[in-house]
Amino acid sequence: MKIKVSHYMSPRVLSIPPTMGIREAFFKMKENAIRHLPIVDENSTL
Repeated sequence: MKIKVSHYMSPRVLSIPPTMGIREAFFKMKENAIRHLPIVDENSTL
């Protein structure tokens, strides 16, 4: 049985800029019930 990655992936990826504070990032993760939050710059580079 083949299962597609789309079955497990998030439909919308949230990210934050490197200038965001740790407290703000924590609450963003908490309110969206996520455990990982990519940090991207203005060019969308990780």
